[in-house]
Amino acid sequence: MTRWVTKYLGIKDAKSRLSTDEYGSIILDLRDMADGPNPPELLARIFGKVFATVASAKKLGTRVILQCEGGISRSPAMVAAIFVYANDMEWEDALDLVKKKVPEAQISLELLDSFKEAFGQV
Repeated sequence: MTRWVTKYLGIKDAKSRLSTDEYGSIILDLRDMADGPNPPELLARIFGKVFATVASAKKLGTRVILQCEGGISRSPAMVAAIFVYANDMEWEDALDLVKKKVPEAQISLELLDSFKEAFGQV
């Protein structure tokens, strides 16, 4: 099941199937990221791909689903990073928003620290 954080951006675990209303969504797999510390270059590369895909999909009216193993750490962390970067939000505000939409989110502190390091917000 996909948890929609915004109209265009959702989170799901890798094991669950798509429902028929989710067909046609772009699915980006985030399992290349570790659920812990990550090199800044890796996060920047993956973030760039995700951010560009979300921006393009939004213009086309298509939805994007970020998927990771459990849908509780890597994908929610990436959504928070998008909010921080695209909407000039503070990390705490972005994390609060993600947690409201995905209550089971449990973002690894090491992963969060890696994002903050990669984007110069330690």
